[in-house]
Amino acid sequence: MNIVDQISVPLGIDTLWEMLTKDFEQVAYCLPGLKEFTGEDDNRYRMAMMVKVGPVTMNFVGQLVVKVIDASNKILKMESAARDPKMASSTTMNLTIQLKEDSNGSLIIVDTEVDVRGKVASLGWGMIQPKAKSLMKDFAKNLKGLVTEPST
Repeated sequence: MNIVDQISVPLGIDTLWEMLTKDFEQVAYCLPGLKEFTGEDDNRYRMAMMVKVGPVTMNFVGQLVVKVIDASNKILKMESAARDPKMASSTTMNLTIQLKEDSNGSLIIVDTEVDVRGKVASLGWGMIQPKAKSLMKDFAKNLKGLVTEPST
């Protein structure tokens, strides 16, 4: 399933790029349900995430790898794979964040490809797809908040 969202932020593209790449862990915590995000080496992170779909709560544990940091084109590409052994389920995600200049400052384009397997897939795409779209919309909203609101 592919989910694309875009948000406009009132920051210059270079300033925005620096903010997104300076502290990648802050960007990761924009994802709702993320409970743990720990660097293992320069581009590999261990992650734990709780997601509730309908009546089912899943606890996924896995890794996220930053595959591309393209400063000249302002593109970040990541891949993640996680499992919930209790639910005998797994998920993979390919996430691309691209920055483009727009009339208000910058446009953040979040493009996500998500695949879910195992028991959780038996809930059906009618339940999974709205939840995945909601998570990515909230991620984009939280990302906008991160880069536009002053740190405390």
